Amino acid sequence: MPAAKPITWWTHLRAVAIAAGIALVAFGCGAGASTSTSKQEVVFGSTISLSGVTADYGLATRQGIELAINEYNSGTGKYHVKYVVYDDQTKPDVGLQLAQRLLFLDKAVVLLGGVNSGVALAQSQLVQSSEVPYIVIIGTAVDITRKYQDAPKNYTFRVSVPDDAQVQILFNYLKKHNITNIGVSDDSSGFGANAATLAATLAKGSGIRVAAGPIGYQAASPDLSPVLQQMRAAGVSMLMNFSSATDTATLLKDMAKIGWRVPIISTWALLAPSFMQVLGDPSLAAGTLATDSFTCDHSAAAKAFCDRAAKAYGKLIIPVATAQAYDATKMSLEALDRVGPNPQKIRDAIENLQDFQAVTSIPKHPYTKTNHEALGIEDAFLAVFDNKGNLSAAK
Repeated sequence: MPAAKPITWWTHLRAVAIAAGIALVAFGCGAGASTSTSKQEVVFGSTISLSGVTADYGLATRQGIELAINEYNSGTGKYHVKYVVYDDQTKPDVGLQLAQRLLFLDKAVVLLGGVNSGVALAQSQLVQSSEVPYIVIIGTAVDITRKYQDAPKNYTFRVSVPDDAQVQILFNYLKKHNITNIGVSDDSSGFGANAATLAATLAKGSGIRVAAGPIGYQAASPDLSPVLQQMRAAGVSMLMNFSSATDTATLLKDMAKIGWRVPIISTWALLAPSFMQVLGDPSLAAGTLATDSFTCDHSAAAKAFCDRAAKAYGKLIIPVATAQAYDATKMSLEALDRVGPNPQKIRDAIENLQDFQAVTSIPKHPYTKTNHEALGIEDAFLAVFDNKGNLSAAK
């Protein structure tokens, strides 16, 4: 009779994960590549949304991280970086459990990810207490990076444009075009509710009246016409909505259904392919506005990056997400080469980068002790959809 196999920690975790419905997807970057190398192996880890409402952003993020690590491993990097990634399903509790595994079992020296704001917020306390640097690539909730900004050392950084800057961009557009009567709605998620609250606060004293809202609704609702009926009754001239791309698509479809239309203005959530996939008819999006902060033609470095990424993956899912992920990973790799695989020293090196060469608009000195935001209001712009679903800069 063959000897029974021992029950390892991973076997136990996998059994628990299957019972709880948690997807564990782990692999080394450059899948299948041998780790037999003279270089010391170092682990970079992620929990990202590979399923759930922000899966488009998660897949785009993974592409950027993998591209940067593959280039590093095939180049002159001092270490061999193994990339371990888990699907957090866009669920904060799952993301927290998997971040614990990355830090304590996989021994990751850097965390990259934070696709969903709720997940990033849940993980921020863990990385702070564990003293492991965490670069949030997509999540935009203000508190993600600022919760510990007064601590002796803040371990969370960000490379996306935070909500307060994005919402200010929306209000700048309203003021420029003398739009003074708006409605505000959100999907009741951490991102949606926080952004809607920011909008309501900014409206006070700005000369812009929130005639209806903020009105919260259940994410993924099949019918949002009751929200729109309230907006119509209030006589709003523009709807400021904070939700996933799919919910905004539902709003536009329901506008057509009830025979009422005003422009929708929103965030970069609308850059996800799921927006057009759910919408079906791209003409319904005409005039819809969304924030953006990256195009492949904005610099020679951006174009070269997009060409390399397209060669590796084909058409990019969300270019801005892949570019931000690439830059976040490059920052971490530069820090690793400067100070070695010590998480506390890597954090310090990231904070003190002086001549970083980004493919996005991230400056050469991205961070300071008191500011862990790499991008701000000056680095983003509003884009508008035409009746074919194409985006161009809004005037």
